[in-house]
Amino acid sequence: MMDQIFAMESVDFDEYMKFINEPKHLINPVRDVRMFEDNFSEWASKTPWYRVLIVWIPYCAWHIYESLAFVGLLETLIGILCGLALWTFTEYTLHRFLFHGERVWLPANPKIIAIHFLFHG
Repeated sequence: MMDQIFAMESVDFDEYMKFINEPKHLINPVRDVRMFEDNFSEWASKTPWYRVLIVWIPYCAWHIYESLAFVGLLETLIGILCGLALWTFTEYTLHRFLFHGERVWLPANPKIIAIHFLFHG
């Protein structure tokens, strides 16, 4: 797929903007983009919602347990709240201005569009 994206001679910028900003799974679930030709790589590149929970809940629980043992309840709660606030601000800022500011900064260059698509699409 990367070869196809990088080999495009002309990219319709408006069509790309429409495609990248439409919700794929709610409106048109058939329009999922296949990234790899072999089935294993394609399967491994998709992350269902429950896989995130399976990995991160035990990881976070362990680190909260370690933090409680090391610094105590108040400091752990302050750390969790500060981390949530920092992550929320950072994620919103990056997503809003980097991934949805395309009309302002994204050039109509096929290679740049391909990179943008791989990071956001």
